[in-house]
This record gives sequence, structure tokens and C-alpha cells, in this order.
Amino acid sequence: MRAISALDMAHWDIMGQALKMPVYELLGGKVRDKIRVYNTCGVHGEVQDGRDIWRDPVRVAKSLLDEGIAGLKFSPTDFIARESDGQALFVEDLDWALTPVRRIRDALGLEMDIANDAHAKWNLAQAVRIVHAFEQYRLMWHEELVPAFNEEAHRRLQAETRTPIAAAERLMSRYQFRRFIETGAARIAMMDIAWTGGISEAKKIAALASAHQLPVTPHDCIGPVNMFAAAAVCMSQV
Repeated sequence: MRAISALDMAHWDIMGQALKMPVYELLGGKVRDKIRVYNTCGVHGEVQDGRDIWRDPVRVAKSLLDEGIAGLKFSPTDFIARESDGQALFVEDLDWALTPVRRIRDALGLEMDIANDAHAKWNLAQAVRIVHAFEQYRLMWHEELVPAFNEEAHRRLQAETRTPIAAAERLMSRYQFRRFIETGAARIAMMDIAWTGGISEAKKIAALASAHQLPVTPHDCIGPVNMFAAAAVCMSQV
């Protein structure tokens, strides 16, 4: 599917170049002038946000705000899953995971949106405890707290929290997303265009989400080609 995605993205790019039109025009034309973005706090070369978010979360948040980025995503619950493989959750560990979020909220209020990327490390019982603990901090979303393909666990988790549950980059094609969208297992459809079937499939997933009044937020962790493909879909999708 990832190979198909790459070919599909290349075909759209070739068509755009041949017709001298941006891909979003080929997808139906733009419906907005701006796309809101968030920063995933990672580590790459001189970029050390993934470490600095623990050392000085307020500074990281302020630096992003200075760039006009009012949302960040990191993985506060990843480290505390390691000892038990996500089967047990210790109170002191949970308090430690909450610390960066708490410090940002205390310093900046709701000026910065925050999302939790949990990488599918938790069982449902512990995921419920996590969403309850984070509830007061009004997160933008929780992403993959439980294993990616269990829509019933996602649905039960979503019922436990007002925070949207995002499902997520490991789902491939509209057929897998369909179950999560139609059952209420997710309130945000998060497809990775380079993995889920390319621009053609992402447009169909976005249309399906729109029919159910759900937003989409494309996922990216591989670089600018995927990012620009996501921008083309976002520019053209209601």
C-alpha cells in the first residue's frame, strides 16, 4: 500500500506539472486560503524539540507561538509505558507525564493546543485512566492510546472522554477508516497520505469523514513530499 501511495502521489504531481496547475485545483479547487498547522516535537539534527519539551516545555511552546504555530504534539505517555508494556499505570509515572502539559497550561493557558501521540502502547483500562487524568488540560486530541485496529476499544475509550480520539496513521484505505468513522470510534480521521493509498485515497477518506461531520488532520513523519500532498488535500476538502 505504501508503494501504491508513492505511485499515486507521483501521478498527481506529474498531472499538475503537465497542466501547470496546483494539485488542489485538480482535486476540485481550493476552499480555503490558510491551513492551520501544528508541530510534532521530534529530534532531528539541530531540532531538539522532542527532548526540550521535557526540559523546558514553556520555552518550546513560546518558540512555536513566535513562529505562528499554535499547536504542538508530543508523546507524554510513551516513556511510562515501557516498564509494563502498557499493562500497568503507576500514579507517580502518570503525574510525571502530566508535568510538561501542566507547565504549559499554567504559563500560557489555552494559547497553545496540545495533542498526545501515544503510539498504541496501552491497554484499554490504562488508556481510560490516562484520558481521565488529562481531561482537565483540554487536549487537542489523543492519538493511538490503544492498538490501532481495534475500533471497539477506540469507541469505548471515546465514550470516556470529551477529548477527541484520533485514528490514525496505521489505518490504510477508506475501508479501514470507514469502520472508525461510522461507529464513532474516532472523532478525527488522521490519515497518512504516503501510507494509506496516496492522494486519491486520502480524498475519499476526507469525503467520508466530511459526510459524518468529522474533521481530518493528515499525518506526516517522513518529510516535505508527504506534507505538500497533505496540503493539497486540505486546500480542496470541505
